[in-house]
Amino acid sequence: METDYRKKIGSTIKIHRKKQNMTQQDLADSINKSLRTVQGYENGTINIPMPSLEQIALALDIPLIEIIGNSYYDETTGGFYFIFEDNEKEKELMRCFNALNETGQNEALKRVSELAEIEKYQK
Repeated sequence: METDYRKKIGSTIKIHRKKQNMTQQDLADSINKSLRTVQGYENGTINIPMPSLEQIALALDIPLIEIIGNSYYDETTGGFYFIFEDNEKEKELMRCFNALNETGQNEALKRVSELAEIEKYQK
């Protein structure tokens, strides 16, 4: 799973870089990284820290959400987790969540967080 999200982010960066007619070296120069690092980001072999993702988004003149897409960032682990379209439970959860107004979404988050703290429901 870890490699999946790295490849997805890398592929997205590559697509947007090419739309901007930038080379990998151009991107590397604009974010003060080496060419090898940018190559690793794009092929999914290097984990991209959040500050670097923000720099890349600025360099490509796109919102950060364009790079990370359908995912969320877990500050406790420092990792991105993608919601994949083929996971029926995640799709149903997101469908229900998106049907709620802001008050309902806040309440849903509270309840799910409470469930996640109960040992019998943890993985």
